[in-house]
Amino acid sequence: MKTPVYFLIGSGGSGMSSIGHIVLDKGFKVYGQDKKSSPQMDKLIQRGLIQTKSLESLPEVDFAIYSSAIRKSENPYYLHFQNRGTPLLHRSEIMHRFFSEISSISVAGSHGKTSTTAMISEVLLKMNLDPGIMIGGDFPLLNGAGGRWGKGKWGVYESDESDGTFLNHQAEIKILTNIDNDHLDFYKSQSELEKAFLTYLNPKENGLSIACLDDPGIEAISTILDKTKPYLFYSNRHSSSENTIAYKIENHEIQFELDQSIYKLKLPIPGDHFLKNAIAAILALRAIGIHPKDSVSILTNFSGVGRRLELLGERSGIRIFDDYGHHPTEIRAVIQSIKGIIGSGKCIVLFQPHRFTRTRDHFHEFSTALSLSDYLFLLPIYPAGEDPIENINSEMIFKNISCPGSLLSGEIQNDCKAIRSVMNSGDVIVSLGAGNVRDWAINLLNED
Repeated sequence: MKTPVYFLIGSGGSGMSSIGHIVLDKGFKVYGQDKKSSPQMDKLIQRGLIQTKSLESLPEVDFAIYSSAIRKSENPYYLHFQNRGTPLLHRSEIMHRFFSEISSISVAGSHGKTSTTAMISEVLLKMNLDPGIMIGGDFPLLNGAGGRWGKGKWGVYESDESDGTFLNHQAEIKILTNIDNDHLDFYKSQSELEKAFLTYLNPKENGLSIACLDDPGIEAISTILDKTKPYLFYSNRHSSSENTIAYKIENHEIQFELDQSIYKLKLPIPGDHFLKNAIAAILALRAIGIHPKDSVSILTNFSGVGRRLELLGERSGIRIFDDYGHHPTEIRAVIQSIKGIIGSGKCIVLFQPHRFTRTRDHFHEFSTALSLSDYLFLLPIYPAGEDPIENINSEMIFKNISCPGSLLSGEIQNDCKAIRSVMNSGDVIVSLGAGNVRDWAINLLNED
């Protein structure tokens, strides 16, 4: 049988590069391209991806893979393969094909998908279960890759709701961390978003769905769940229900009882939201036969994941973190986590709004969350492929903040000079956003 040949359109994207590593691990021939160089692209090329530089050099392939990040009507590679009659598969379709070959755990939710998936991955790897993994981020245990394919019977993947394609996935174990009002440009209303998550949460036959009952969005839909199906909830409120695991968080430690044993866990990264993700991971792993004591032991030394409260380094007594948070709820959680470890210094936030539509829909919430900073630097909006919207800009957020702050130009050298002017030993700086704001943080760390 002929070995299939794949082409990855936009190979360097976080989700696409993860798929690239999986396809390479499965022994298939892989071509790809990206309009810009990146560490993710470099890793794929080192592993065997054949980079094409132009349409003229495109090979004959069996499948072309794309993501929702491209505009199908404009992308020359998509149009080329469409005209050629090459089967075009969305990233989620190829994920579904691969993970249907094994038993799997999927992780969905407005926030916390990547870190929860990484926690499950770390336990599976350190228990030598040789899993399949798909994470939308850089994972230290995979040498900075976000995907791998093994020979084990279990896999775990991040199930992205942003474009509705997460409903293509049918895992044996499903996790839902929370529901927030994001991606309304796709869903058009909160009710449609909740309807999609409700569909996702419906357990597969002989499967299990796990969800956080503290979350208002999940609590709202829990009233209409079919309780005859296998659901498991976790909550910081006492419950007499057999299918609800109670936990409490005190002094950055989570405590919970399972199977007549009490467990306590502290993570090496700050933030109570990470502890909630950890209990979801532990419950899913328990469902596939991994004892909670093993999960707790491994997660005590959790490696973390790139861009999730990642400590980039320290300079002149100033710690610099980077985080992918780009929604008001995430921003609030990150700032509160930083303030829990900061001591007497300032929490300086460098935020880059992500997408014009998200800024338009949530600018008041952004202002409120960012006002928790001791000082805010605000970059221009990162478009993420969107066309500008008239009168939608960073100033909408800035004029409503209640903390000291400055608007930045987007010119990295001048911006970093302005940021350095307020930095003092003992301060913590965190760059926040889903665009390229990390570049500013790295410049602060490395340049005078």
